[in-house]
Amino acid sequence: MKRLLLILLASFAIGGSASATTYGFDCIAGTPQACGVGEAQLSADVTDSGGGTVTLTFHNVGSGTSSLTGVYLDTNITFASISIAGGAGTDFRKKGSPKDLPGGGSVSFSDDYRFTAHKPKAANGVNVGETLSIVLTLKAGTTYADVVSALGNGSFRIGLLIADADPNCVGQNTGPQCVGDPGVASFVNNPRPVPEPVAALLGCVACIGLAVIGRRR
Repeated sequence: MKRLLLILLASFAIGGSASATTYGFDCIAGTPQACGVGEAQLSADVTDSGGGTVTLTFHNVGSGTSSLTGVYLDTNITFASISIAGGAGTDFRKKGSPKDLPGGGSVSFSDDYRFTAHKPKAANGVNVGETLSIVLTLKAGTTYADVVSALGNGSFRIGLLIADADPNCVGQNTGPQCVGDPGVASFVNNPRPVPEPVAALLGCVACIGLAVIGRRR
């Protein structure tokens, strides 16, 4: 049993060694249904991708109909360059519209960079099961730890916009053609990272080990 626990602990430690932090999002404006869908389904992995780069990977995971069509960055960090790595089923460009994150003024959000889906936005956005990656190339002297610290203290914030899944349902989710369409909503990342599953699993393994040791005593 001890050998099994050691193997499990070692495998979890190896699997969790990559530098990545995951953030959830809080709704700042939009229909109640869209806010609920976005908060439940949207997340961003912030990963140290090596070579002085940090990769932001956006996920839309769940059963609620939605399409992430805009990514906005409000930051005091100046990057050497930013590129859209893309994702299957998505088509984004730098800038585009809307120019500002809708509702961002309510939380003093002022975007320095924005990335929006090409029209038709709902089709080219990050739909359920899809991902979008944006690569930030850091300037000399700036590190991955600096990025994570800025996300934690609010000097770097990520804003997201989900659009109507059906372009005929703009601004509403009523009517026969709009059943299931949540509407539009805006979000800003929660500065507290989402707990890593690996950490939770390690805790479970530790509990199992203690329980076994306790029984043997």
